[in-house]
Amino acid sequence: MKSFFDKLYSIYSASPKNKKELETVAMALSVKLNSIGRILGTKWVSSSVRSVMAVWNNYAALYQRFHESSLDIRRNGGDRAHYAGLKNELCDINFILNMGLMLDALIELEHLSKKLQDRQASLPDAHRLITLKYHIFQSMRNNSGEYYSQTQLAAEKFEFKGVKLQIGKVSKINQNEFFSKLSENLDSRMFTTRAAHKSLQDKENDPNKEKYDNLIKNLQIFDKLQWFADQDPCFGDNDIRQLAKTLNICEITTVQGFREYISTGDCNKTPNDLQPLRTAINTLIVSTAECERSFSTMNIILSSLRNSLLIKTVSSLMFISLVGPPITHFDPKDYVIKWFGKGYRDANFRNCDAPALKSINESEIFWKIF
Repeated sequence: MKSFFDKLYSIYSASPKNKKELETVAMALSVKLNSIGRILGTKWVSSSVRSVMAVWNNYAALYQRFHESSLDIRRNGGDRAHYAGLKNELCDINFILNMGLMLDALIELEHLSKKLQDRQASLPDAHRLITLKYHIFQSMRNNSGEYYSQTQLAAEKFEFKGVKLQIGKVSKINQNEFFSKLSENLDSRMFTTRAAHKSLQDKENDPNKEKYDNLIKNLQIFDKLQWFADQDPCFGDNDIRQLAKTLNICEITTVQGFREYISTGDCNKTPNDLQPLRTAINTLIVSTAECERSFSTMNIILSSLRNSLLIKTVSSLMFISLVGPPITHFDPKDYVIKWFGKGYRDANFRNCDAPALKSINESEIFWKIF
């Protein structure tokens, strides 16, 4: 599957001529052409979803294009054989089934990825989402998703989007094994307190995993659903003490603040004594999305045409772009006044000083000779 998409990417992303010919076929079939990129690479999973979805939507146009190119006598024998191989792979029943299976999995992973990229996502929310996706993949071992169900019906009819299917050489992905491995991989990537550069020797007796489980258990004390009407006055004290100790915050004042917090029952108002703990919890990162945003912003600012900026200038511009207000909420009045205060002119300044008279050059009497 990945090699097929790599071939498509090299054909239609590297050659404007091939892309133009594909657009012509798509227009004839009344199909909206989508860009085809690589899949299962280092980019966000959303790019893989868009690429597979592009082939799904442009399936008939791609088949028509490959069929015409394989019979085009203006091409050499190698090119015709190359397009014929792509056509045979595209109309293979197992390829269609694999594409539907892959699309169902990628859509679930895309949803998880976008949720983890949310700046408001907390550690308990991320843990709950990853656990949910783990159980979803376990369930999908025996339950077909939306797109895999469509490809199964197409395989029974030997036709997909008006294209006749055939039994070819493409190997079929085992549904049970695929989602089992996917769920196992997701489980192995669950959060832990172990540093990323340290290897894991014994997964079953990993002390960092136990620390993480205790951290999640302690964080659940802030879930209002676990509170009771007639609960003990010291409810949650041990969890709060453990959290305060882990995050290096004063235990005594934090416990008092939590008691006040649950006594009021107002989750939107945090006591001052509890605020340091809540702030520390909110700083626990759940993904590297912020780092990726920073690198993307830096690449936009420090382009090939602006590669001589000072590090301090780039840092300031990145700070404005990442955390600054949008243009609609930006009031430049104070900055403009400060600019004028330094003696600079505005863009509409017209009263320029008259140019100074040039001094008479003593050699001017000799100029007429030349």
